Amino acid sequence: MTVIARRPVRYEPNRPDLRGVSLIRLSIRSYDFAKPPRLTAIFLTWADLRRADLRGAVLQSSIVNFADLSRAWLSNADLRYAAFNNSVLRGAAMEGALLQGASFRSADLRDVSGLTAAQLAEAIIDDKTKLSEDLANDPWVQARISDCLAWRSRLSREKLSRAWFPLPTPAPAITEKELRTNGEKEHSDPLHES
Repeated sequence: MTVIARRPVRYEPNRPDLRGVSLIRLSIRSYDFAKPPRLTAIFLTWADLRRADLRGAVLQSSIVNFADLSRAWLSNADLRYAAFNNSVLRGAAMEGALLQGASFRSADLRDVSGLTAAQLAEAIIDDKTKLSEDLANDPWVQARISDCLAWRSRLSREKLSRAWFPLPTPAPAITEKELRTNGEKEHSDPLHES
């Protein structure tokens, strides 16, 4: 794997194909390389990457569908435009991971540490993506799911190319009522409450 991760940036007519490979506890960390390790445009469908250490790795445009990345370390990894559809990422660490255009349709993202609504606002998720309760109930994430479902519907209805990705979902605006409610909570005096 380190040979693949060290390959130079160049045109490659075929993707390296590692479908179904077992790479449990694989360690391809960015600080083990002179440059961030490149695992771009690789087929890792059905791969077993449980507890893999991919901190800072570049998996841009890779196909990682139906893979098991349970408890994998993906902090600061570049996952832009990669596909993780139907993959399991339970308990993975994703602090600072770049998710623009990455697809997590029907993926299991429960118990993922460091995953934020802001990151998901750039990814492709759907109503079958399993999320922790706090993210599933976040208005920004709910808006993103709606945007992605509308985008998928438009793709199939208008027969558009998959090359287009949905734009990031903007953060929801806070209403005046929410500001007043939050302000009252912050300024309340617990000693004088009844």
